[in-house]
Amino acid sequence: MIIQAYVDESGGKGQSSVFVFSALVASADDWAQFSNQWQACLDESPAIKYFKMYEASKCIEQFGRFSSDERDAKIKKLLVPMKGLLEVFCVADMAGFAKTLGKYNPRPLRDPYFQQFQILILAVALTMIDLGFTEPFEIVFDEHKIFGEKAKAWYPIVREMCDEELKTVMPVEPMFRTHAEFLPLQAAD
Repeated sequence: MIIQAYVDESGGKGQSSVFVFSALVASADDWAQFSNQWQACLDESPAIKYFKMYEASKCIEQFGRFSSDERDAKIKKLLVPMKGLLEVFCVADMAGFAKTLGKYNPRPLRDPYFQQFQILILAVALTMIDLGFTEPFEIVFDEHKIFGEKAKAWYPIVREMCDEELKTVMPVEPMFRTHAEFLPLQAAD
């Protein structure tokens, strides 16, 4: 069974007091069923092309023509139930990070995105081991033009430092896609 994790981040410098990476994890078959239901909800009137929480919260872009009540109703419809769904997340306190890792490390280690990217992959891998999985999972992050490729470049080094049991379930390579391309990334948002 192919396991897939879809990841989005939230918060950070100037946005909130925490930085969060959240992964939604399920089998490829469950994601396929979910995606069909999600698309049907997107298409339902009033239709939107994609879901982005920031746009919904501000009633802009896809939600630009929505009242607050219409937006809330659309979001409730998008709460598509899904069997086998697991959430794995990690949170960094921005003030604490700035005083420690952010202060004393060189770039890119001083950026919370870099740290949380690696930690989240390890957290999903450990969760997979705890659940008895022995095959690599796939992981897809929402595109991040500034830090994504830098964090990905360090992944082979981090992976190499792990023990063999962990390596057996870790992804060969993290991937990046846009929320417009992959419906599960919209749900992770």
